[in-house]
Amino acid sequence: MIKSALKTFNKDVLQQFPTIDINLSSVLFDIHNKKRSIDDLFPFFLDCAKSIYPDELCEELLSNNKLSCPPLWYLRTRKLKRRFVYHAGPTNSGKTHAALERYMSAEKAVYCAPLRMLAAEIYQRCNAKGVLCDMLTGEEQLFGSGSPDEPANHLSCTVEMADCSGYEIYDVAVIDEAQMIGNSERGFAWTRVLLGLPAKEIHLCGSKIAVDVVKKIVTSIGEEIEVKYYDRLLPLVTLKDSLGGEFSKLRPGDCLVAFSRNNIFQLKALVEQYTGYHCAVVYGGLPSVMRLKQAAMFNDKLSPVMVASDAIGMGLNLNIRRIVFYSVEKFSEGEKSILSSVDAKQIAGRAGRYQSQYDHGEVTTFFPKHMPILKKLLSQKDNNIKQAGISVSLELLEEFAKEFPQTPMHQLLKVFENVHQFDNNYFLCNGKLDEQKEISYALRNMGLSLEDLYMFSLAPVNYNSFVCTEALHMFARCYSEGKPVTGGLLRKAIGWPLPSVTAVAGLKLHELAHEITDLYLWLHMRRPEMFIHPGTARVLQQHLVSTMNQSLLPHSKSHRKRHRHRHN
Repeated sequence: MIKSALKTFNKDVLQQFPTIDINLSSVLFDIHNKKRSIDDLFPFFLDCAKSIYPDELCEELLSNNKLSCPPLWYLRTRKLKRRFVYHAGPTNSGKTHAALERYMSAEKAVYCAPLRMLAAEIYQRCNAKGVLCDMLTGEEQLFGSGSPDEPANHLSCTVEMADCSGYEIYDVAVIDEAQMIGNSERGFAWTRVLLGLPAKEIHLCGSKIAVDVVKKIVTSIGEEIEVKYYDRLLPLVTLKDSLGGEFSKLRPGDCLVAFSRNNIFQLKALVEQYTGYHCAVVYGGLPSVMRLKQAAMFNDKLSPVMVASDAIGMGLNLNIRRIVFYSVEKFSEGEKSILSSVDAKQIAGRAGRYQSQYDHGEVTTFFPKHMPILKKLLSQKDNNIKQAGISVSLELLEEFAKEFPQTPMHQLLKVFENVHQFDNNYFLCNGKLDEQKEISYALRNMGLSLEDLYMFSLAPVNYNSFVCTEALHMFARCYSEGKPVTGGLLRKAIGWPLPSVTAVAGLKLHELAHEITDLYLWLHMRRPEMFIHPGTARVLQQHLVSTMNQSLLPHSKSHRKRHRHRHN
């Protein structure tokens, strides 16, 4: 059928050129002038094949039913009879604590974290309590015993690193922040562990908005689920008034929330100017080790006030007395929009953490004009998540490659996008797929195997930074030539040595450099024989973190004296 469609497509192009579709005509001219590749004809061929054989094409591609049925992607796990418990509740309700108690008491268990910081926290907590635990993230592997030859029975990992092959079966698994299953960028990672994690007992922790979709999926594969609901442990009070735009009204234990990196540093300077308190900062671009350092300074009152982005929404234990929204708008995909009620509640709920020094949490706004909006967001009923995210696996791509030999990866991804037929429980994470298409297209002429291209397409890259994407291309080019990717190339990629940090712009350079070292370590975890200098990457990270930490500390004695005077 596919060969027949190809014959018809070739005949139509030869007979109708140049009176064919103007877009196809343009591509053909570019191919003739060596400005484009013949691979760029593939979408036109696929449209032709679908118009001639619409049913047959899908039937051939979906003949084993795997593409349309994600549960069948994990056949070994389907042989298990798993039991699920969903712990549903708001922030600071004790839901995760209950699941972790079961995790630590199990003989063999895995914890799946949304962030490296949380994976590290559970790793440290387990080992401190005498429960030997290993840690696995995209960039790092640690062993509770200190030796890879003695793996522990407990593992704390980021959700993307959980093993769903079905070869190793756990007694208990914990999947944290389960509502992320509906996220358009990362939701597929939660769907993957929901369907594929080989554990006899699986505990999910998250918001109530994901309960219905999880129940639908679990029951659809013939497994049982129990839902436990939790209420917030300490009250959260929405204050009547805002701060009236006055920085002087900020007090120890306050966290001022903004959604722009530049705003955060401007606000930090203003808070310190008008209050005399040193101000901690937390935002997404800050390396996780620094976020933990800043959080510790805030909790220990060395920096009694914090300015943060929505990065505080998960993964940090903060002793916040009051959340103050500097803004209720954030940029998403280049456009400014009002916060969702889910995000507003997640952030506001960080105030009044259980077992902190405060007996309740408070939330307000910095400007009076935002107060009515915030009150509406916090009182609004949240919409339930309807579908779980899905993305393409390497195994599916390899099956497509058998049907379309010599077809480059970015075109195979387009096939997947065009012919996938999920039921109503699932949606395609187009954001992730677009990133994979972009990277695989950029690397298409390097002679990389499909497996290697797939690996590079999943690499953690800041797509908004030319420096980061160029570093990925440098690493891939060296790798494709069969040369070891050395610490020397890593230094070149980050422009080492970097200039000293004298302003926010200098700090940004260090943040991007840290992201590139993370990328190198991520690739080392998957191809250690080619990315051969992880030690160099870690030493560079230590230098970068040290420099950035120094730039965020109070510098003058007068500032410290004033801080102590006002705080006391």
